[in-house]
Parts: sequence; C-alpha cells; structure tokens
Amino acid sequence: NNDWKYTQLNVIKNNSLSKNDSGNFPNFLGVWAGKNGNNDYLVVIVGEQGVILRNQKNTTTPETADWSTGWTIVQNTQAGSTIEYNDIDGTVDASNNFLLYVAADQGTAVKSTNGFSSFNPGNDILSVTGVTNNLYGVAVVNSDEVLFCGTSGRVVHYKPSTGAFKILDVSTTYDIYSPTWYDIAKVENKSGGGNYKIYIVGSSSYIPSTYSYRSTIIQGVGDSGNYTWSRMSSGDVGSVSNTLYAVHARADGDAYCSGSRSIIMKLNSQGEWNITPYGSKYWHPSTASTWYYYACTGMIDSSNTKYEEVFVGGTKGRIMHHLPAGTGQGTPNQPHMWFDEKQNTGGSPFPNLGSNTIQDIHANAWNNVWVVGTNGTVVHGSNTGSSNIIEWKSETNGLPAGTNLYGVWTSGPGFVFACGDDGSANKKGVIYFWDGGQWITSNNPRVLKLTANNSTFRDIYGWGPEGVFAVGDGGIIYKWDGQKWAQDGLNTQGQQITTEDLLAVFAGQSSSGYTKRVIAVGKNGTGVYLSGGIWSVAQTGTTADLYAIHGSTIYSPRIVGDNGTVLRFSSYGTWSKETMPSAVANVNFRSIHMNDIDDIIIGGENGVLVRYEGTPRSQWMVVNSPTTGTISHLYAVDANEMFMANGSNLFRGHTHWVVQVVRTLTIRNYYYALVFNNPGPEYWVVASDGSSAQRKNGIWNRIETGVGRALYCMWRNTNDGSLYAVGSSGTIIKYTSGSSWTNQSPGIYNTFYWIWGVSGVNPEIFAVGSSRTIYKGNGTSWTQHTVNSGGNGSSYDWLVWVEGASASDVWAVGDRTAAHYSGGGATTWDPSASFNPSSWITMCWRNPASGKIFAVGYSGTTGIYDGTAGGGGTWTHPSSGVTNSLYWVWGTSDNDVWAVGSSGTIIHWNGTSWSQVTSPTTNSLYCVWGDINLTTGQYEAYACGRDGTLLKYEYANPSKGWVQEPISTDLDFWFVTGKNTKVIVCSEFGTVLVK
Repeated sequence: NNDWKYTQLNVIKNNSLSKNDSGNFPNFLGVWAGKNGNNDYLVVIVGEQGVILRNQKNTTTPETADWSTGWTIVQNTQAGSTIEYNDIDGTVDASNNFLLYVAADQGTAVKSTNGFSSFNPGNDILSVTGVTNNLYGVAVVNSDEVLFCGTSGRVVHYKPSTGAFKILDVSTTYDIYSPTWYDIAKVENKSGGGNYKIYIVGSSSYIPSTYSYRSTIIQGVGDSGNYTWSRMSSGDVGSVSNTLYAVHARADGDAYCSGSRSIIMKLNSQGEWNITPYGSKYWHPSTASTWYYYACTGMIDSSNTKYEEVFVGGTKGRIMHHLPAGTGQGTPNQPHMWFDEKQNTGGSPFPNLGSNTIQDIHANAWNNVWVVGTNGTVVHGSNTGSSNIIEWKSETNGLPAGTNLYGVWTSGPGFVFACGDDGSANKKGVIYFWDGGQWITSNNPRVLKLTANNSTFRDIYGWGPEGVFAVGDGGIIYKWDGQKWAQDGLNTQGQQITTEDLLAVFAGQSSSGYTKRVIAVGKNGTGVYLSGGIWSVAQTGTTADLYAIHGSTIYSPRIVGDNGTVLRFSSYGTWSKETMPSAVANVNFRSIHMNDIDDIIIGGENGVLVRYEGTPRSQWMVVNSPTTGTISHLYAVDANEMFMANGSNLFRGHTHWVVQVVRTLTIRNYYYALVFNNPGPEYWVVASDGSSAQRKNGIWNRIETGVGRALYCMWRNTNDGSLYAVGSSGTIIKYTSGSSWTNQSPGIYNTFYWIWGVSGVNPEIFAVGSSRTIYKGNGTSWTQHTVNSGGNGSSYDWLVWVEGASASDVWAVGDRTAAHYSGGGATTWDPSASFNPSSWITMCWRNPASGKIFAVGYSGTTGIYDGTAGGGGTWTHPSSGVTNSLYWVWGTSDNDVWAVGSSGTIIHWNGTSWSQVTSPTTNSLYCVWGDINLTTGQYEAYACGRDGTLLKYEYANPSKGWVQEPISTDLDFWFVTGKNTKVIVCSEFGTVLVK
C-alpha cells in the first residue's frame, strides 16, 4: 500500500541492545533480507561497533508479519571497538542455507553459512590478507565467490571453499588518485559468454585529459576472480562529479546508483549512466549540498529483464520510491503515471460533468484542489486524513444556476475566488467568493458583478489574499486589494491598456515582497504587464493567440499559445520564443505549469504533453499523456502532484518517482506554532516562506498569507479568535477567524521576532525585533515606539521577546537590552540599568504568578528580573555553571525553570541557583516547553533540537530524567509547544509532528 511504518525493535524496547560509546543506540549501517525455499524469511542488520541483529520468520505473508518482535542479538555493541560493520550481502544455497558476508573496517570481513543462527567470532570474523583498508561494500557473486570494496581503490576477491583472499587490480580504471569505493553490485544473471558483470561506485576521481573530477563508476566483466575492468563514462556520469554511495544491479543493462546532492542515475542498455528524469532533481532544495542518498535497492519483473520497483534512501528520513507501471497509465520508461479521477476508488470519485467542460484548476495544497467550468461546475478536492486519497465533492451551494466559471484561485479552503459570466446571452462578468460553506454572490465587497455586456472574466490569479487579478474579454482587468474589487490595467493616461480579449493572467511577488509583477496575455499575441505600479504593453513578438501563462517566480514566467508558441521571459516587457521538438513545433498549446525554472510542463491539442527537464540536459521532451483530446488546463501542486483537464475529464498525475516518509517537496521550515481549543483542538504553524497551515478536525490545510517572507512568531486574540504573525522585512499579518490573512506591515525593513498582546475588543499588541524595533498595535493599525537612551545595550540590539503583566507593564528583552513600557499612551520604553548580561540574550520566560522573568543567552549567560510590578525592580545575573550557549527557557514556577542549548546542554533553576542536568544527547537543543498532563495531574516537559532530537521529562517520574522520544527521523526540530497532552513540534522541509 506504499505505506512505511516505523518499527521499534524489541531489543531496543527492552534495552537488551547495548548503547555505543557515545551513550546512544548504535547506528545501523547495513540490512539484508532474503527468503529460502522453506518460506523462511530472514532479515539481518549490521552496524557500528560490531552490532549484528537477526529476525527469521517462517510465513507465507511476510508483509503482515510483526517485524518489531522476534529480533535476536547475534553480536551486541562492542564497547571500545572502532570497527564498523558497513554492509551485508547474501544468497541462498541449494540446501536452503543463508550464506551471508559483512564488509567491515580495518580489513575485516564477517561470514555466516547459517544466516547467523549461530556465531563464532573466532571462526566467523575474518582478517583480509594484506588489507588494512576499511571495506564499505560487499557483493555475493555466487556461493563460492564474494567481492569486497573500500578505501584507496581497494577491491578484494574471496573464495569461501578455500578461504583465500585475492586483491584485484582495478587501477587502470582511474588516474593518479585512487577513489574510495562505497558500494559494489553484480548483475543477477550471467551475461553472454558465461561472465558476470560487476559495478562499483565511489568518490569522484581525477581525469587528466579533462582536468576535472568526475563521478566514478567501474565495470568488471568476468568470473572466478578474473575480471576485465573499465571505467564507465558514457551518459551523464561523464559530466557530473557527485560522490556515489550505493549501486544496485538486477538485470543486464539495467542498474541504479545514488549519491551526494540527491543524485540518482540509471544504466541503460547502451551502457550509459544517466540522471533519472524527475528522480534526482526537484526532491531536495537546490541549496542543500549535504542532501545525500546512501542506499539503493529494487526488484525486477517476472521476465527477469528490467526493474519493476526501485527504492533509494538517504538523509532526513527521505525514501524515493520508483513505482511500477500500474494499470497501463505509463511504463517504467515513461516519466508519468496518470489516473482518471472518475475512476478514483480510494475516495469519492470525480463527478460526471456530462456536457459541461472544465475551464480552470487551482490548488494551494495537494488536498485543497478547486476545479471550475461551464454551467455552474464547481468541484472541490480535499483529504480525509488518509494518505494520498482525494475526496471530490461538488460545491455549488449558493451559486446561481447556469453560471459559467472560467477561472478559480484559492489561498485556503475558506478563501476561494471564481470568475466568469452570469450564463446569460449578455455574458456579464462576475466574480464570486467561497467562504468555506457557500458561494457569496451579492452584498459583499468580495463579489463583483459587471453591468456591461460581453464582459466575461477568463482567468484569475494572485500572489496572496490581498493581491488577486481577474482578466477577460475586451481587455478588462480588475484587482482585489484585500478590501474591494476595482478596475485596473490603466496606462499612465488613465486609459485601458488594451481592448483585446485577455485569456490568462499570472501574478507574483519577490521573496521580499517588495517587487510585484502581473502579466496578462490573450488574443492576437497580446501581452500587458504591471511592474513598478505601471501597466505597459509587452513585446511578445507574435500574433498567435496566447492561452496560458505561469511562472515559478516573477522572473521566469512562460507563455503558450497557437502554432507551437512558447515564449520565455527575457527582460522587462520582452519575450523570446523557445525552440520546441519538431514533433510538436506547430501544436496549439493551451496550458502550462512551472514547478521551477528547470521543471515545466505544457499541454496542448491532440493530448500533446511536453516537459522541460533542466540541468544537465536542458531540453524539452514529449512525454506520455492519458488522453488524445485537448489538454486545456494544468496545475501542479509540487514537482510530483499534477492535475490535468481534458473536456469534462480530470486526471491526477505524478512521475514514477515519488517521495515517501517525508511527503512534502519543499525547503519550508516551520518556526512557530499555536495550539488552542476552538472548541476542539486547533493547531496553527507559520513558516520560513511566509506560509501558514491550520490543523482542525484532524486535517491540515495550508492557508496562504500572501507575504512570501519568513514568519517567526504568532499571537492570538482570545476575544475574537484573530491571529497575528510577525516576521522578516517588517512583516505583520492578521488572520480573521474563518476568513483570510491581511497585511498590516508598517513598511520597514527590520525583522520582527516576537509578538504578544492583551486580548480584547480593542487589543493592545506589541511586536519587537532587530535594531530595537518596537511597534504597538490595536488590531487595525500600528504605531512605532522607541527605547530611551541609557542602559547597557545599543540601538543595534535585537529584541527577541516581549511580554508583561498588562498593557501598562511590559518588558521587551534581547541581546543586552531590557526595556520596560509603562503605558499611558507613551511611545517610549525605559532601558534597565541593572540589566547587564555578559553576552547576548536569546530568550525569556515570565512566571505569570510572580512576575519574575528568566533570561538565557550565549555563553551560558542568564538573567533574572525580581518581578517587581511597574518595572522598578532589579535584574541579576547568576552563574549558569555552563559556557555553552543557551537558546530557550521555560518553567512551572520560580523554583522550577529549565533552559536548553548547544551540545545538548540542559540546566535547571531550583529557586536559588542553576545546575547542569544529565542530558541524553550532544545535539543542540533549541526549545523547551511543558504543560500539565490532565491524566496524571502533573507536568510533562519536552525539549527539541538537531537531528530528530525530542526529549521528554515526566514530573510524575523524575528519576528517569530526560529521555529521548522514539522519533523516526533526523530532521531538525526548531520549536515545541502544545496544550496539556497535545504537543506539536515544528521542523524543516515542510514537516511538523503532532502528538
């Protein structure tokens, strides 16, 4: 079912597996799974410090077996050992015995002729003659031939029947510097002439003829230890320099390898190693140079000639899964798998539209998809919480019968604009709004009804809830600014920029939010654009009708239209024509979507589908399509989740490569969260790309904010349920419950790091940030405040925290500044002279019962305010007893405060002094938080940090101390919060954890 489940082994649960020398469970480095003719299924795991585990089950249904139980320890973690067991491979002999071999450090190998059902280290641990190199890879060629590979270009042959090792010379395959070999694989069946083919991969190596380093793959052809070795340089492998860590070969001329910087390559029948389309690229952030794929495996089809499925695993819990052909919607040699959503058997299928046709698709998340069309067609795709299942439902409540809808745009399930005409012979333009329960069609500023005939709106698009544009017949352009619809598209003389029919529009903004651009295209090669607040005519260089436009950024949009027209943005107002494959050079294109500048998909008449693949090929390719009709609309939620319209048909598609375990394909980091009851539990998170997401009734929905800038903190007005979020470039946004985010930014460049307020009909809200920035808001507008001179800080200090007893007794703290606000309409804050930390303060916690404030910072710095109301008290700076930086602080009382920081540092305040507490990790801890467990009536605390570190402290059982939670990922965790036993952890790559 394409479902991965984290399995905690019984030997870990019962602590029978020993910890390594660092005090953690050992890293597992290799796994082998196999079956013999007796239906014995064996799994063996090897790892650091010599650990070996095995699990054998006799079953005919291994997929339903409980693999968390039944593990036995063959060899426990060897204290003090520096030898890692790096890889394992095996085979089954004619007597159904499992023959296994392990590659290890320092010229060590391990053998077993019984699947490690017994183990004699004196006999089964082998010292490879003449080799001290670390061995990283092993391949069992047959029952009497095993190959090992490792550092310094070392390849070793072992013959079990004689116990003889032989070093193989492969030096002719590289020049000057020997590579480190990381993995080795053999083709499952012998090639012609009775020879085996062997593939070895490793670090890049130098090629003098090109004065460059290139990825290294060598091939050996032969048998019985006699092989002819050659370097493979055909295909993409000859132009890339990635380190390759894993290789898997099943059939002759069909193999896969993976490595650094997310690379996955496939060997074809011509002996070329090429980067797999849509397998290597797009699944990692372009800036993530440390994103590695370490493992690769797969299964071949019944004919034993080609791969049916492939799995590649790597950093951050990522598994790439190459799916099989499925139900005839694609083959392994075609990049796409398409599925007719009318045949959706997992959820509610897409409805039969009859003679109505789909006119537009838009989505802001894979589980919030909107489809509109003629004669009142509106269909919404959502998710019930089950993996990958979409429930389709007609949403026409409140929509006037006969309405023709040609465009749709959404920023969330409760914020949707649809445009078109009233369905009459007069074709009067309309824009309606979906509020989450019904279509609003009158008496609302979000609704627009034109009185002119022949004023149909043809498309709608926006960069956020306060920047949405609709275009249509006669060159009409209207803009939604967050408050109202108003005519736009006027030139400097106040005249309409064009009278040609406009068929499509694209609107976007830069990551900073300060540069915005709108481009509309239409009949007879018409193009107009908005830049710098001025509308101008675009020089498209064509008279062909232009039907669609899209871009991944404002700097890279593409336009498509009749006669094979594909235009690329060149510079302001000018476009250049792309050269398309000759087979589609004259096709009338109708749709386009860009995931990024290197991943573009275009649809046209006769079912033509063309995709652009960037580096290293940089070429357009005609790819498989599920239809022979016109592909009128395309929309891709991400690089792998696509929707296509053809008439009344909707197809959902993805490539054969899909991401599993970590589903999202984004560099989005979630930095802050809120949890509250409304009346049931509701979760909110904000992220580094300016997005937000809401979890309600167990379902996550992404809610667009329209700002595109990092958001660091949120606060909720409990009086009306409105939310406020702050972030970089002076961002302040407000979410009105059941509506959308609106921008209240005061127009500054400084970053806001924290927000806090006093709830009410007229709330008093404080936002603080870099360079002592302080703003006070009342729910609708914001006023700048300043810090008076004095104190020990500077005007450059970053204020990272603000909170108080009331709106007239507030502290703002950060770096070396602690400033107090006394209210009364003042706009100035008084710095405390007693606040004089030895280093910069990073976070504070205030005890609402006493008013005491606890501050922590770099180099173990701490500070405590005595709680005196009105700001007249004193700050002191007791020693923390540590020199590591402290990043977060939280407590339950004046006598119970926790602080966490770098290198796993945990300290505790008992009312009189700080003391360091034993930590189970050396990973940096970024946040600590806790609340009362309503079941036990006592507090539980959590601390989170680097590489999947999530620690728990139970006040009901303090003798346990801080304990690592069973988390199955090495993602970094930035923030933890919650309400009672409901806990949420904010992480990277679009991931949050909820308990």
